[in-house]
Amino acid sequence: MIDNQQNICTDLLPASLRLVAQEGLGAFSLRRLAAAADTSLSALSYRFGKKEHLIAQVIAAAHDQDRDFWREWDHRVDAMSGLSGLALADIAEAVLEALTVRHPARSLFFCELVQASAWDETVRAALAPWLATRLAFWRRLCARAANVAGPQVDLALLLHAYSIDETAFSLSLRGHAPYAWLRKLGLRRLCTPQAPAENRAADERLFQVFYNESATVPDTVAVDRGDVVRTPLETQAMAHAAALIVREGAEAVTHRAVAKAANVPASTLAYRFRRQEDLLKAGLEGIIRQMWQEVETPPAGAPEGGNAPIARGTYAIALAAARRPELVACAAAMRRRRGENINRYLTVRSGTPHHHDPLTTQALAVTRLGQRMLEGRHPDQTAATAAVVQALEGWLGTKI
Repeated sequence: MIDNQQNICTDLLPASLRLVAQEGLGAFSLRRLAAAADTSLSALSYRFGKKEHLIAQVIAAAHDQDRDFWREWDHRVDAMSGLSGLALADIAEAVLEALTVRHPARSLFFCELVQASAWDETVRAALAPWLATRLAFWRRLCARAANVAGPQVDLALLLHAYSIDETAFSLSLRGHAPYAWLRKLGLRRLCTPQAPAENRAADERLFQVFYNESATVPDTVAVDRGDVVRTPLETQAMAHAAALIVREGAEAVTHRAVAKAANVPASTLAYRFRRQEDLLKAGLEGIIRQMWQEVETPPAGAPEGGNAPIARGTYAIALAAARRPELVACAAAMRRRRGENINRYLTVRSGTPHHHDPLTTQALAVTRLGQRMLEGRHPDQTAATAAVVQALEGWLGTKI
């Protein structure tokens, strides 16, 4: 029976990926999938019973399909040895490019699962083997390399975490050339921490060029408007919409859900925010305001990436932009700002000015944010988080 269900899920996978790619994981249900797959609800109910069992089987089918991608790269890596740091970075870049260009729907499904694993136990358990497959590849790759990061650094863990955050942004910013360079340079910095000073300086100059260019995406939504004065109701709605994005993703933001959280009539909310897009925009603005508040007044806790709501919120923006082109500028701004508060945070915490170059802080922030997404409530991520933090502290030369 189980084998038969797996075969059926393999057949259902294309419709499942299309449904999630178009509307998010929140749209995944027996009824919606039956319509998307041109089958009957009763047939799916008979085969799977509950939505939770169905989605676990679909995740397993998607993971099984994704293994073929990683096997291709395993074969390539097995033919290599003595890889330099730059070679590692180039391979990691090629993997991310192929993953998101050749298999965008499956990659978006994977990212939606990473987001949902923070609150959905079914997703969390079903996703674990898929995460293990990805980490196994990074370990295989790093095992073929010369010792480029030092004996105290588990570079495979860093690349795994970095790739989690970048997969989401690679999907939403695929046509954005400056972003591609930011990703490439970040990987170089992770994989060549002991590069000669002149090489590091050259990369930093390149980084500044593409960092500046990444701010040129036309913003047709204008989410980032901290100067706008909001009414108490609008501020309240913004906070609740932001919380929904963080907890359940952008697709969870509806008039009914926000009105219920704010304890106001849906009609009152609809008067202020006429469309669902207006509510979503308010939620994104709320996340941005919270992020910038932390930049201006660093918290006593961890730096960028240590704050789980900010990590999940900006990740949700990237996923939303993958299916909503009008949000691409917002996603580009979120990715561009990775790392901007680390120097400020370390200066406030230690009382000593810190001036780490922005390429280093961005590479480390992307890694820490990716690991924060992996953490969720996965108990087996505790040791990985400690190892990632230890490596980042080593490169920064201070506790974070």
